[in-house]
Amino acid sequence: MARDTLIIEQEQPGQADGYLSRAGMYLSIMALINGEMPEDPECVNECTTTLYVYRFDLALAYRLAVSHGSLGPLEREDDLYYTEKIKVAMDDEVRLKYPSWGVVESRWIGDQVWDQDGSTIAAPAFVADVDKLKFAARVYGTLAVT
Repeated sequence: MARDTLIIEQEQPGQADGYLSRAGMYLSIMALINGEMPEDPECVNECTTTLYVYRFDLALAYRLAVSHGSLGPLEREDDLYYTEKIKVAMDDEVRLKYPSWGVVESRWIGDQVWDQDGSTIAAPAFVADVDKLKFAARVYGTLAVT
């Protein structure tokens, strides 16, 4: 993955977002009957969502814009921890989904690692780069890395 890569993800909307239930419809009708302007029940007309932006190079400059709606104020999180399960199948390096500037914690799922013959062996050492993990030996296993 190139160092000038930028990953943008949108937080998954809730199951009820954009759907008006009977209760929401009832509340809207009651507000209209009372001469009030109904609020947007259950986010039918206007919803908010979170966008996550990950840079593989912290010096990468970018400007975020949207084609529909508007962006709120930027909230920056510098100490964000994400746990990713990495399936290793005789690989000496594996790409990470998100950029990493250091491993906080790691453990092999099931506390086991196998060689090409299927024998249980000691877990190999690994080094974390911004976009990948490099293993000292080729093994099978699943590594949970934070």
